[in-house]
Amino acid sequence: MKTSKVIIVQVLVVFVFLLKSTYLKSQVDAAKLVSLWNHETQLDIAPLVEELGFNLIWTHDPAYTNQKWEDTHMYKCLQIPGVKYVLAKIERAAWGWTQEESVRHAKWVSELSLKYPGIFGLYLNDFYDEIEEGYRTAEQWREIIDAAKSVNPNLKLVVPHYPLPYRRCHPEYLGKYSRTDGWSRKASGCRSDTSSQSICNCRFIPQFGYEWWQVVIGRRI
Repeated sequence: MKTSKVIIVQVLVVFVFLLKSTYLKSQVDAAKLVSLWNHETQLDIAPLVEELGFNLIWTHDPAYTNQKWEDTHMYKCLQIPGVKYVLAKIERAAWGWTQEESVRHAKWVSELSLKYPGIFGLYLNDFYDEIEEGYRTAEQWREIIDAAKSVNPNLKLVVPHYPLPYRRCHPEYLGKYSRTDGWSRKASGCRSDTSSQSICNCRFIPQFGYEWWQVVIGRRI
């Protein structure tokens, strides 16, 4: 009987060890994001993903007009081996998105995120420029954010942020205007390799514990 108890204890110890190891590995994997900002939806990024180890893609879908999930850029990117997550996008009002389209799109993405865990979050494109250049007010951003959070309160919201000297740093906007969860900072070492592509190293400021490196590829607008 004593031998049986010892064996049971040993088995339990091994099980707990394996369970803890699996959990810690998953935490480490989840904390390392290497992202590709892809503005060219027809570009085959699979070779880049394989070579450089991207696991998060910033996607470029049009505003929601009843399109199917399977027809989205988000879905397309998640089918690429190695890609675990995508970021959906609210495009700039300066580039044609109306407030109604933005609110509708935010709700739709939030609904999708409840079904598809591969949707890492929603990014608000050029959040600061929209406010400072007069295309959107803080109140309009709040409406968009509230629309997303009303469906999925846990949806992560991200804003691109450009550091000095190009952009004045306003970290207080995150709390005052947007209640977003984090932002990415474009590194000063960003360079243009061609007239149509921009390759940048970006470090994520860890508002929710992620180490984030980023490359941007796509046509300049």
